[in-house]
Amino acid sequence: MESPLRRDMIPEDLEIIETFGRTPDRDMPRLDRHIGRMCLTARKLGFDFDAQQARDMAAGISGDVALRCRFSLTVKGLTLKVVPAAATVASWQVALSDVSLDETDVWRGMKTSQRGAYDHARATMPDGVDEMVFLNRRGDVAEGTITNVFVADMSGMLLTPPVSAGALPGVLRAELLALGKAKVARLSVSDLRDGMLYCGNSLRGLIAAELA
Repeated sequence: MESPLRRDMIPEDLEIIETFGRTPDRDMPRLDRHIGRMCLTARKLGFDFDAQQARDMAAGISGDVALRCRFSLTVKGLTLKVVPAAATVASWQVALSDVSLDETDVWRGMKTSQRGAYDHARATMPDGVDEMVFLNRRGDVAEGTITNVFVADMSGMLLTPPVSAGALPGVLRAELLALGKAKVARLSVSDLRDGMLYCGNSLRGLIAAELA
């Protein structure tokens, strides 16, 4: 697959990133989905990636505590960093970012280190806020800095923005869509205020949220 980016548009220090969890009983939920997404991104960017090497590295993780595991793929190869996982929380307060995402930006659908707007939003979050949610240039909900956004409808179905709105094709999001527990839908700010809001990613799962 050819890259949608010219070679001179890809920073020399670019990282393709996948973050996943490992439970105390050594389970790694959705690991194959993470490896699959990294494979697709690597192909788009012309990076060498060995899926079996990634599986072998993950299989070599030791310990019996909850862990946060992060693959990083660069032009120099694949590395894996493991740290204790943060404690889970029952709910989050979220706020809207004043930065609008360009939903047509070719970097939007890839999990890489090209995330300056996200890092800035997290570094400047107001006190008491756990996540910032971005709108796209049309004013539709796109995603959070580290999560996909979901709103439950009256039947309990989770609605989540389409990738075309600027949303990352998240791993937890993909699983919920495949299981029929979620479906793609355009979301507005009023949907976030009026509905049952959740933020989620593969590491943390679904977290009930409230728009501040």
